[in-house]
Amino acid sequence: MERLQQKYTCPNGDEWEVWFVVYDTDKYAPGGRDEVLQYKKNGSEVGHHTRHLDKDGGLLDENYHGMTTLPEDAKPV
Repeated sequence: MERLQQKYTCPNGDEWEVWFVVYDTDKYAPGGRDEVLQYKKNGSEVGHHTRHLDKDGGLLDENYHGMTTLPEDAKPV
């Protein structure tokens, strides 16, 4: 499942999007899943925050890669 959470624009013209994505995976636990917040700038991913969950939704691990915050001047569209 992939769902756009929110779009943002900055005064310099950059467009940001935050996506929520769910992947079914057995990598960390049988029947588990990953929930990911993807940060995209002008259409390209620049970072993500991943939560690795077991089959019951219990948190096993989480990690951050790249840029996982929006610029201070970003405004919701």
